[in-house]
Amino acid sequence: MCRGNNESAGKRKSDRVRNGNVHLKTALVEAANAASRKKDSYLKDKFFRIKARRRSNRAAMAIAYKVLIAAYHMLSTGSTYKDVGEPYLDRVAKYRITNQLVHRLERLGYDSYDVQLIEKIA
Repeated sequence: MCRGNNESAGKRKSDRVRNGNVHLKTALVEAANAASRKKDSYLKDKFFRIKARRRSNRAAMAIAYKVLIAAYHMLSTGSTYKDVGEPYLDRVAKYRITNQLVHRLERLGYDSYDVQLIEKIA
């Protein structure tokens, strides 16, 4: 289930998913497709964000990989799965964009006091 690793001179090239257990891959992709239809789910939101850039089969494989990683962590730590919810990715994007814009303003010559005033206005 691991992703292909085709890299040359630091540039990643697209590659297929490496061969693995066919039955495990089938079960995980089915779980990913089911997760992509669950209401108000992080995995559904992630699926449709990936599907917008790639195609649905690639998005399903990406979600299957996320399900596999989550299952591994649940089994290794003994914890339960906690869905962070659909708006999680929006919150992360808002935080990331805000930090990028603040750093951009600082590079343009605004000091931190000016940036704080701009944040209060917005």
